[in-house]
Amino acid sequence: PGFPPVIFIHGFFMDSRMFKKQIHYLQDKYRIICMDIRGFGRSHCAKSKFTLYDIADDIIKLADHLKLTKFVICGMSMGGYIALRACLRYRERVCGLILIGSQAERDNEETVQNYYFLSKSWGDINIRNNIIEQLLPIIIGKNERDQDSWRVTWGSYDNEIIKNAMHAMLTRDEIIQQIKHITIPVLVIHGEQDLGIPVEAAIKLRANLKYARLAIIPQGAHAVNITHANITNHIIKTWLQDYFC
Repeated sequence: PGFPPVIFIHGFFMDSRMFKKQIHYLQDKYRIICMDIRGFGRSHCAKSKFTLYDIADDIIKLADHLKLTKFVICGMSMGGYIALRACLRYRERVCGLILIGSQAERDNEETVQNYYFLSKSWGDINIRNNIIEQLLPIIIGKNERDQDSWRVTWGSYDNEIIKNAMHAMLTRDEIIQQIKHITIPVLVIHGEQDLGIPVEAAIKLRANLKYARLAIIPQGAHAVNITHANITNHIIKTWLQDYFC
């Protein structure tokens, strides 16, 4: 497969399986790597707190292990937070960014309080189930098969996984000024009806990035790469062909 390799980083609550439709679509032409962040998917549970920069360091360790000098990072939601920080810390390694349903700013106070409630209450099975049912349509959309698959995964997370990942998200720094110095091409994809991170965040990303292309998915929710896979795949492939090969 051709240049560049693309490393996919999933969002909070998810794991690398969320990109299976992108893998299938892109793998004939590009080398695709999907990473599970600490505590999710097949990665070991993080027993201690970590930051988004720690995950950025993990990406570079993985790239070194795979002997990848330069690569594109595609991050969804929290994965986008990590991708931006990896780019800021390792400019010489990252040659492009794809940000799906993500943002550069910190969360508003209401979202922060909701996250704290989720983190504190995860041990209560009834509250946990209620939270999962509220989040499924926001993140995954209304497809019942997709919901059933992720419902089981989400219900299996223990307190420690949730608390440590949540800590990394809630303590992240504000980088809206720093991203103005990013000089590589960036693709910003966002659902028009994203309730998790409103589409205004994507518009702000484009305004603060020098070489950004913005694609807004009509009627799209948060994880448009799952709910609107065909159009998302086409947008990604077109961008890769325009800027790379």
